[in-house]
This record gives sequence, structure tokens and C-alpha cells, in this order.
Amino acid sequence: MKPTHFKHKLTAISIVLSLTVYAQRDTAGEAAAYRIGDAKWKKALKEDSVRKAPNRLYLSINAGLSIPTGTYGGTQANVAYFGNPGFAGTGFHCNAIVGVPILNQQWAIVCMVAHSSNSVNAADFLAANAWYGINLVSAVNSNTQFNFYNGMVGIAKTYKGEYVGLDIRAMVGYIAGLFPKEQDYITSQYGPGSTPVLATYQATTYGSFAYDFGLSFKVFVTTQTFLMLNTDLFFATAKLSDINVQFNQYIQLSPFGNPVLQTTLGTSNPAVSQFNLSIGIGHAFPYVKRK
Repeated sequence: MKPTHFKHKLTAISIVLSLTVYAQRDTAGEAAAYRIGDAKWKKALKEDSVRKAPNRLYLSINAGLSIPTGTYGGTQANVAYFGNPGFAGTGFHCNAIVGVPILNQQWAIVCMVAHSSNSVNAADFLAANAWYGINLVSAVNSNTQFNFYNGMVGIAKTYKGEYVGLDIRAMVGYIAGLFPKEQDYITSQYGPGSTPVLATYQATTYGSFAYDFGLSFKVFVTTQTFLMLNTDLFFATAKLSDINVQFNQYIQLSPFGNPVLQTTLGTSNPAVSQFNLSIGIGHAFPYVKRK
């Protein structure tokens, strides 16, 4: 073999080896860059898919105002609070809402537990009479509270964009609670005298079916955390029974019969209605894929 040919072969082999090493180094660099880019891409894709999911299981805690409506917040002549739960003032409302997506995640089953309390307006209460011929002289503790506890379940149509969401829901459930223990000084035109008598009204716990129609507006601050604004119209017919009235001395309640120390007013069906406005924070749980 001629020296010139041998030299050419060595040169060719060197070039091939150099290109091989360079290619391997370049491939390794590209692979590392790909792995880093692929991880970032997967993370971005995951966050984007999570944020844009139409609906996910969520839990929210909310608090705000309970505003009485209708006869519940009205001032009706000759009707004390035990006849209709009126004279109610603006109070406190809180709730917890759980939403479970169904039907291609465009609808949700919603559950809510809530508590509301409303003050009793003393001025309105004093403007009414409990019975004909009975005069209210003064209220001892008219600033007590109506307290309501209810559990609801229903369905919601849900709309969700990239950063905001809206639920429109209808719910049914059960309400339970206590009326305030009311005390008033009263006089009777039937006797026994003009000295005011202390009357204590106490109703037993009541319960009834309830209905709720509401809207929830969500603003996502992260992929899983959102602020929530709720408006609800709440209705119930409260079964109020055995309203006991105790007097600190004998009083004549009607032109007939004898003076009494206590009486029972029986059963009434007062209408409870509220407009509840609340704001809170919620958490949307991520999907978990089964292996």
C-alpha cells in the first residue's frame, strides 16, 4: 500500500470518528433539552386542562347576610311573632356547598348545609297585638334571634370558562330551628286589673320542607382555588306547634271563662322566606385517573 493511500484512509477514519462523537454529543444535548422542554410542556398542558375542565368536584365555605322577605320581614297588625314569623330583621347567614359533576360534566348534583339567624325588631313587635283586647305595654327581650338550620340537595346547570364559572341551581330540603323566647308586659281589658302582667312565649322546635333557588359565580385565582359569590332565594312553611304562654300572675284573656296562668296557642304555619347573599372561598379537586 502506498503511503499516500494510507494517509488518506487515516484522514477519512478521523473525520468519521469526529462526526460520530459530535453527533452523539449533539444527540445527548438535544435529548436533555427535550426532557426539560417535555416536562414543562406536560406541566403546562396539565394546568391548562385542569383550568379549562368544564366542572369538577368542589367544596366552598361561604358567609354573608340573611335578608327577610315577605311576611317574614313584614309588620302585620294584630299578629305577634307566633302567628307569622314577622318582624324579622337582617341577620347572618353561612353555608357549605358541595358540587359533584354529572352528565358529561355540564351538570352537577349540589348539596348545601346552612344556618341563618335574624333579629326580631322590637319597634315592629310593639306595634302589634297578640289578641284582641290584649295590649302590649313593653317588650323585655325583643332583640332575640330566629335561628334556622337546613340541609338541601338539588341539581345545578354549570358553565365554566378559563377563569370564571357560573352555577344555576334548584334545591329542596328540610328546615329546622327555634323561635326566640319572647317576653312582654301586657294588660287585658277584661281584668283582673291594670297592673302589667309578664307573658313569656316559647314555641317548640319546628320543621318543614324548604326550597332554594340560587346562583353561584366563581372566579378562579389558581387552577384549584376560587372565590365564590352566592345569591339564594329560600322558602319554607315552618310547622310551629304548641306555643306555650306563661303569665307571672292571673290574667283574663277573654270576656268568658276564668283568669289563667298559662295557655297554649296551638299550631300555625308561618311562611319563612329569605334572600341570602354570601361570599366565600372554594377548592376544586383535581381529577385522579385510575391505573
